Amino acid sequence: MTDAVIFPDVEALLLAYLKPLVAPVKVVTKVPAARPASFVKLVRVGGPRRDRVTDRPMVVFQAWGPDSVAASELARRVHAHVYALAQTSTPQGYVSAVNEVGGLQYFPDPESGQDCYQFTAQLQTRGVPL
Repeated sequence: MTDAVIFPDVEALLLAYLKPLVAPVKVVTKVPAARPASFVKLVRVGGPRRDRVTDRPMVVFQAWGPDSVAASELARRVHAHVYALAQTSTPQGYVSAVNEVGGLQYFPDPESGQDCYQFTAQLQTRGVPL
């Protein structure tokens, strides 16, 4: 019998990593009820376990702003920081690689009309024995 392996909570890892890098902009996993002018939303949308000790979570990042220029600037900052995470050990776990799945795209909210840019990345994280 092999050991059970648990992987980092990629959303918690990314929240902790990005919050100080984009402050005072909020980084969240759900759109806040009282929507600020600018914020970053991230959510894991799948991604396969590659092998016994490697997970490949796929994450969508959305950068919201008061206008398209501000949303684009925030998205490009988040994009740069996410890709700098490759080969990094964090308190929540190790990220060995970051790969682009979907590049930056304009994605305004259809209900509110608020400007948003998004991109999708696939990270590679290492598990630890449970």
